[in-house]
Amino acid sequence: MASTVQRVLMAAGFAAAMMVMTAPSAAFAATADEDTCAYQSGDVAIAACTRAIGTGKITGNSLATLYQNRAAEWYKKDDYDRAVADYNQALRLNPRLVNAFIGRGQSYYVKKDYDRALDDFNAAIRLDPFPTKIESQGRKNTNVYYERANTYYMMKDYDRAIEDYTRAIGYESSDARYYYWRGRSQANNKNFDRALNDYSEAIRIDANHADALESRAGIYERNKQHALALRDYDQLSRVKPDYAEAWNGRCWDRAIIGDLQQALSDCNQALQLDPGNANFMDSRAFVNLKLGRIEAALVDYEAALKVRPKFANSLFGRGIVKLKQGDRTGGEADIAAAKDIQADIVTAFAGYGMPLPGAAATPSAPLVPAAAPAAANCARAETHWKSTEEIRTIAAYEDHLARFAACDFAGLARARIQMLTK
Repeated sequence: MASTVQRVLMAAGFAAAMMVMTAPSAAFAATADEDTCAYQSGDVAIAACTRAIGTGKITGNSLATLYQNRAAEWYKKDDYDRAVADYNQALRLNPRLVNAFIGRGQSYYVKKDYDRALDDFNAAIRLDPFPTKIESQGRKNTNVYYERANTYYMMKDYDRAIEDYTRAIGYESSDARYYYWRGRSQANNKNFDRALNDYSEAIRIDANHADALESRAGIYERNKQHALALRDYDQLSRVKPDYAEAWNGRCWDRAIIGDLQQALSDCNQALQLDPGNANFMDSRAFVNLKLGRIEAALVDYEAALKVRPKFANSLFGRGIVKLKQGDRTGGEADIAAAKDIQADIVTAFAGYGMPLPGAAATPSAPLVPAAAPAAANCARAETHWKSTEEIRTIAAYEDHLARFAACDFAGLARARIQMLTK
């Protein structure tokens, strides 16, 4: 039979054993919440982070990490104020937490507080000027130079944006976003050739990069390379079949090239997707005008001008329609109004293949006289021919022939046209 002393010792041993058994249980709960905070997401992660923070037993860098992780979850829920508050706590505890500076900078960026975003990205770069790619707040892998470049872009400091996009490319050259946004910056700086190169590189990396396809098509149109623009809009319409702008782009470039029936179909598709769009109504009006469907053109021009009363293209087009209908006073008034809005409107329409009635016709594409083409013009013939061969339509070959009538591939273009018209 156990003595009193033995019973006391046994009781003490049991209590000590219970303390050993229960103490790890509380520690385990705290560790489990830290793990959930770090590795789960959404409300589950936020609740775990909050419980772990609330114990009051976690301090220093570990507590800073809890705040940082919870901040990232608030960011994903679009609660940017709470994200900033938690990043503030994380940085108070650990002022060298690079990802907290980046995360808070991203939060400020979304809040359009670009000065503070820039300060945070600068701080992150000072702490780690050679960043690796990170996955921040559930976003696609990125690096801080890309984040800072985006901030400079929104601040319209395109030179610095270009510098940082170039740095980002230096760390990760296979990310199409970096080239696309550098291209946007180049375009805003009026460096269209460089922009074209960057858009093309983005598309080489990602053939379905919709924004790069649309932006490159816009530069091709600016360069009057409508067959190349059409190729990009074709791809864009495959990538985003419900994107009305892609169909309108196809319509417009086909109209200029001369593929009018297909252009009309494309315009109808654009208007089916976005019935009240003035640009789309103007495009279809232009197609009908080139087809000689004067009444249909007038209906669309009138509809476009109800939405955009000072739309130079529609005013000018309606002016041509009125002249063709014999309304000289009305036609001249519309044309004068269009010229007041856009001084070069007459030249622009002549380049589209629609000169003023009675004026000498100007081909759809800019031409160098066939008898003496500029050497620089013929130097571009081979590149244009390669694109034409990819499209392989009568309209595309006619466009090439109009541009490069006295250059090396003109004979082949005539042969292709003859073959396709048989």
